[in-house]
Amino acid sequence: MSETTILWVLVISTLATFFLRYSFLWLHDRLPFPERVGEWLKLIPATAIVSLIVPTLIDSPSALTAVGAPKLCAAIVATLVMWKTRNATLMLLLGMATFWLIRVIG
Repeated sequence: MSETTILWVLVISTLATFFLRYSFLWLHDRLPFPERVGEWLKLIPATAIVSLIVPTLIDSPSALTAVGAPKLCAAIVATLVMWKTRNATLMLLLGMATFWLIRVIG
């Protein structure tokens, strides 16, 4: 492939991705989603977080070892924060802070 072809593929892919994501914002003003869809959309942050945390815990060494303990403790803190506050940003910050704190202490 030539460099021009690669450049066009990147430009078209970027525009397609932008318009696909923007279409939901544009359509939301003109065509309101059903209430059930809104309820499903509220679950996306928690689902994304679980999809990031669980594979990391499964791939890591045992949580009872010094290597696996920070990940397990951070996952527990992150889960509790998300459950209580429903705030993904706070959950990420406190989960990472817990992970790094335990690594520094241990």
